[in-house]
Amino acid sequence: MTGDGKADIVAASDDITVVLKGAGNATYSGFERWVTGGADNTAVDLNADGRRDLVSAGGLRSGEISVAFAGVAAGSFRAPRNFVSLGEFAVGSIVKSGDLNADGRQDVVIAVAGSPVAHLNKGGGRFGPPLLGSGFSEIQSMTLADVNNDDRLDVVAGAYQPGDTDNLFVMLGRGNGRFDPPSTLNNGSGAAVLGVAVGDVDADGNPDIVSNTFTSLSVLRGNGDGTFRAPQLSGAGAGDQRSTLLGDLNGDGRLDAVSAVLSGTNDNAKTTLYVNNGNGNGDGTFTFSSSRTADTNVHAAAIGDLTGDGQLDVAIVGVKGTHSGRTGLYMFANAGGVLAAPKYQPAGWNDLVLADFNGDGFLDAASVCPALGGGCLRVNLNRAGASFGPPIDLPTAHDPVSVTAADFTGDGLPDIVELLAARTPSTFALFVNASG
Repeated sequence: MTGDGKADIVAASDDITVVLKGAGNATYSGFERWVTGGADNTAVDLNADGRRDLVSAGGLRSGEISVAFAGVAAGSFRAPRNFVSLGEFAVGSIVKSGDLNADGRQDVVIAVAGSPVAHLNKGGGRFGPPLLGSGFSEIQSMTLADVNNDDRLDVVAGAYQPGDTDNLFVMLGRGNGRFDPPSTLNNGSGAAVLGVAVGDVDADGNPDIVSNTFTSLSVLRGNGDGTFRAPQLSGAGAGDQRSTLLGDLNGDGRLDAVSAVLSGTNDNAKTTLYVNNGNGNGDGTFTFSSSRTADTNVHAAAIGDLTGDGQLDVAIVGVKGTHSGRTGLYMFANAGGVLAAPKYQPAGWNDLVLADFNGDGFLDAASVCPALGGGCLRVNLNRAGASFGPPIDLPTAHDPVSVTAADFTGDGLPDIVELLAARTPSTFALFVNASG
């Protein structure tokens, strides 16, 4: 199976096939997991590249045949490694990545049932045991950022608890993968916070919190010590705001805001741009600038230079509703703060992350979609800034609900971590980038 002239063992298990590498002396090394079905496997060279591929009659879902190719192409990924965490899947289950303990490795934080759980990166594509943080309400959105200027990543999360007016919380990082108990905040609405971002929007050198309400944007200006001032509401954008993003879209040196809004009837998503009014030590308020519409029920959004022109563009993913909409990925190219009409490709719909997976200098997209008994993890490679290409399906199972990307193995290539829903306790899977 590995092409080294030594016999290996192929064994089937639930949802995966395991390869044990032979050493040539009747001993075998650790497992290499191939995500195929777990029944009636056969090994054969299907694509004439001199390597044996795996075919399984038992697919990830009933009635499927699974094929796992041994060849590696740019932008492809090795079979995933699963890691067990804590807690049960709940609405708003999220995975994020960042260096929590300043060792140069990207760690993982997942949010399930209201509590953030950290897993420190041990190197070699391995993560340590779960470190449980204190919970607060039901987490709806989450980001990692240093909000008290101590060079440690903190947790900022949007939440919702019926009858509770506090809908944001901050947990200061201790620099070892653990966090202080939460400080609770209100963003001025009492509504569920589905999008939260951190950035210095008033240019005073301190990080601020920007989040959604159902009618506007909320800014909590930071004091630089992990505390925040009263919320300021500005902008206009009625609707169900699913994501809140920050970036300088018009090139004036100030952070602008983008909201992905589910508005009006089914299959009607608006990507709304807000321009920052601040100048110097301004007040960090925003003014509505423009919006673009896509025929989908938006679930997630991301921001990055997708076209290679040095300007920040926007991408969203959404799912078809009951009307004539579509499920997939939409690219909005930016020209000086004006978003172009979107370009569409099929993709996942529940979460989205951007990274250059194939090393061509352009940001690609990875998205997930939960589905009973299966689901999808899809990569859409960027076609040199013109548009996203068609989806590449990575073998996955157990209803992936959230996704993040970072160099988890230290080889300079972005890898993928997905959070799986249909597992108790919660489980996340690492897909190592095989492009190198």
